[in-house]
Amino acid sequence: MKDAALRVGRGELDTRITIQSDDEVGILAQAFNQMVADLATTQEAVRQSEERFRVLTMQAPVGIFLTDGDGNCLFVNEGWCKLARMGAEEAQGQGWLGAIHAEERQRVFHESHHATQDGHPSPANTAFIRRMARPSGSLALRWLCGMMREK
Repeated sequence: MKDAALRVGRGELDTRITIQSDDEVGILAQAFNQMVADLATTQEAVRQSEERFRVLTMQAPVGIFLTDGDGNCLFVNEGWCKLARMGAEEAQGQGWLGAIHAEERQRVFHESHHATQDGHPSPANTAFIRRMARPSGSLALRWLCGMMREK
């Protein structure tokens, strides 16, 4: 059982234990096999869900932006990149703030951080006009609809 558990820990979810008895050890082996089968099923469901998310967000005609509770960008889609005139890699971490006009960066970051940390409604949960910086530094007005909330 130890070897099987180590293999499962390495991600080998096709691992099964041969059940040789009906005693407690046999029942434990049967439960282990069922847990591994359930884990494999769940892992496949998560993989399929992530693939659906990827396809939907890449095809969406809107900008999609995902941050963690600390305001670090985890994901942007192509629509967001076009709107912000910034690449996905550049937006990662707190790089996304470079797309916000310098005079609004602190306020935008504070609003998003407040909404994701405290679960309080954010003024950014509605449509608004944002001044976004162009790579040249000039001003660009963009109509955005933001939704910020805690996970």
